[in-house]
Amino acid sequence: MSSPSKYLLPNASVDSDEVIQDSFTVIPQDETSVIRKHSRSFSMAARWLPADVRGDVEKLYAWCRWCDEAVDSAIDLHDATARLAILREDVQRIFEGQAVRHPASRWLADLVQSKGIRQSEALDLLAGMEMDLHLGQVEDEETLLRYCYCAAGVVGLMMCRVMGVQSTSAEKHAIDLGMAMQLTNIARDVAEDWNRGRCYVPKTWVEVELPHLCTDPSNDAALAMEPPSNSTVRSSVERLLSMAEVYYSSGLGGIAYLPRGCHRAIILAAELYREIGREILRQDVRVMDGRIKVPRLRIVSLACNALIRSVSENLVIPKLGMGLFFSSYEVSKTMVSNQQKMNDAKYLAYLGISLTSFMASALFVMVSLHPKDPSYAALPIVYAAVCVGIGVATNVLARKAAARLA
Repeated sequence: MSSPSKYLLPNASVDSDEVIQDSFTVIPQDETSVIRKHSRSFSMAARWLPADVRGDVEKLYAWCRWCDEAVDSAIDLHDATARLAILREDVQRIFEGQAVRHPASRWLADLVQSKGIRQSEALDLLAGMEMDLHLGQVEDEETLLRYCYCAAGVVGLMMCRVMGVQSTSAEKHAIDLGMAMQLTNIARDVAEDWNRGRCYVPKTWVEVELPHLCTDPSNDAALAMEPPSNSTVRSSVERLLSMAEVYYSSGLGGIAYLPRGCHRAIILAAELYREIGREILRQDVRVMDGRIKVPRLRIVSLACNALIRSVSENLVIPKLGMGLFFSSYEVSKTMVSNQQKMNDAKYLAYLGISLTSFMASALFVMVSLHPKDPSYAALPIVYAAVCVGIGVATNVLARKAAARLA
């Protein structure tokens, strides 16, 4: 762990006499270990961030995740409420330049000092955690969206500060992207949340077809009930994913507000989460059978797509502006044309790699016919096989990109 002075505002320090000495204070040695342990998607995306941004993003994730874990792992409601009070008090202390009580609050203190994260944003995140403590089941769609804002939308705002985004117009897009990810989380984790006595599917969605979910799941009687079936929750999960798509579209519409070095990381994070929803639909919305995960091969494909998209955006946007610098996607008339050019770029890139790979495989085969050294005669064949594999894979991706152009 870095020294306390690195994490605290001027005139603020950790007062060892006031730090709560129990398991609540035991935190990982560094922020990177938190993101790698808890999120495969965010960890992969964070590695694509510029070095001067990556560390701060990891601190933000670490603070948000540790607060969430601290509240969720409490032994009872009283303990969780007490922990939440400590975290809230630390937010106030940070903005008053006083000593923090919880070591994890140092992550937030550092970001407040260096990046200007606002007190209201940190408190909104904690408000979402308090909603979890008394949730039972979400009452209606309005409550669901308010929860999504507190749980993840406000994280989008804090990410804007961390990445140095100056335009206030970017904030709506950042909030929407966070809310889209949270809606995906809720759709994926219906079974897990049920087992924890929570249901984020609004009562107004299910009270006719799913009456037993309208009982408060936080009580013992509700927990003893048979979990709902996949067919019972299907329409609600599909509705959650449909809502998420709307928010993803808005969230990704704000990518150009970000520093260019952050484009591909945020695109990748969004697409990895978006793919979870698509995978849920591919697996016939069987969310009650366990957590649905995106296959690793598709993750690699998404990473390639995110890289191509970020490169094409950096090339296409200035061209669309005829030499002028565009800092946003507010010129909505160029959106369709821009997307078309991105698909063109993907198609050409995949096709080029495919053709190059097949040509390289042919050259390796020719080399294998007349090897300079017999001991290496098999090596060109291995290279040729690898090139053929790459050629086939990228050819498939090129065909998919071409289909989108049709």
